[in-house]
Amino acid sequence: MCACRDWMLKQKVAGVIAPPSLTTALSVVARVASSFFLEPPSVEYNRFQMRAAVASLLLDQFIRLVQFFSFLTTFPPLKLIQLLQSDPDQLYQQALDLRQEKAGELALQTAHRMFTIASLMGMHAARYHLGLMNLRGEGRERSRIRALMWFRLAGSRDEPRAARQATELAAELKPVEIRQAMHCASRFDEAQALFRIAKHGEDAEAIASLGAMLMKGDGVDSDATLAVEWLMRAVEKDNAEAQWRLGLAYAQGNGVAKNNAEASRLLQLSVSQANCDAQYHWAQFLEHQSNKSEVHAKAMRLYEAAAQQGHMPAQLHLAYALRAGEAMHDPGHDPNAVPIPRKTVRRSSAPHLVRSVNFFRMAADKGHAAAQFELGQMYAQGLGVTQQFEEAAYWYLLAAKQGHAQAQFHLGFLHSHGQGVEQDYAKAYQWYCISERCGYALARKNVAFIGKKLSPGEREMAQWRAESFVFSVQENHQEPRH
Repeated sequence: MCACRDWMLKQKVAGVIAPPSLTTALSVVARVASSFFLEPPSVEYNRFQMRAAVASLLLDQFIRLVQFFSFLTTFPPLKLIQLLQSDPDQLYQQALDLRQEKAGELALQTAHRMFTIASLMGMHAARYHLGLMNLRGEGRERSRIRALMWFRLAGSRDEPRAARQATELAAELKPVEIRQAMHCASRFDEAQALFRIAKHGEDAEAIASLGAMLMKGDGVDSDATLAVEWLMRAVEKDNAEAQWRLGLAYAQGNGVAKNNAEASRLLQLSVSQANCDAQYHWAQFLEHQSNKSEVHAKAMRLYEAAAQQGHMPAQLHLAYALRAGEAMHDPGHDPNAVPIPRKTVRRSSAPHLVRSVNFFRMAADKGHAAAQFELGQMYAQGLGVTQQFEEAAYWYLLAAKQGHAQAQFHLGFLHSHGQGVEQDYAKAYQWYCISERCGYALARKNVAFIGKKLSPGEREMAQWRAESFVFSVQENHQEPRH
């Protein structure tokens, strides 16, 4: 009977009336079984009691199984409009009931969604429970960084438990993880400000931006289903950002059923408004749908349009494609034109390589570590530019300072051979050590080889400098790049 009451509570919290027929049937079965087993015959009482216990256990399991499947089929995740119309205290209490009932993954995900909206409404207690759910992996993947973020956000006179949890959790995390949690927490204010504007349903830009933050998990936990609902609202107002983000969600089946036709429609709507993100993702979508030459040429034109608007991923895509010879034609020209054979031009002046350098430079000038490394490679190999090891060293160093492990390895190579820089085995050893510590496995062999050319004191000093450099990279919130 307790199980029946639990099931009824779940239905009440979900806003769904329990089917009378099923509830009545379960109640009758439970009463009949109880009355039968509680009045056993006097003969063979012990044997009957054992059978009764087994039967009671099987009955309980049957009831739980029926409840579980009924819950899955009748429990709807609350829609955005319901969440926004709810009182924060009521929303919090319903989420708390759902979480404590432990009725399965779907219920936990819904509880998390309710807590998220309640937290954006200003409830510190909801933030505390979001921290617990992240810490324990309830309704989502376990994340101690996210848990710390929510505990810090929950800390107040109204929620003293959060401060204790935050202190205990911070003692277990690495400094870089604590900084990541603090960065996530710092973004919450923007999400809350957007929510206060977006909930009125008038500002399309705020609605789209909030949807994007929920989709990416920026300042709040990621919730693709909730993000899609916000994006749909912004699409109704013809917002270009919402169109491409929702189109991408349909293409990936993220938060909504996969639908390539709807993805295509939405992406093209956004492209018609000259949105560079839409141009980039529409180009990717076309390339995944077909490998025909005319489709490829159209995709290249879209990448070009996005790149000229400063879209960094498009710039990198074009740069790599041009270097590989996959996009040797000017996207604005006839895609059927015959390309110039590579053997008839110098590598330093080949048109496709010159254009590749230009696009790498666009991204490198904005501080993109991979683009800086690739530009260094172009200078080192004389691709699209005159070979200049000094310029290669300059770009390698910029990428290396951001934790790019391959750039660090190539700096070691330049120092060991004296190309573009003075030959210095100690510096070469230092850069190889840094590269190895940042995860580039090929550096290990070079560390051993160059290490033999140094005295123990020189090796110790170089290792100390390498450790200091890696620590400084981590301090600057940089992750090692390969």
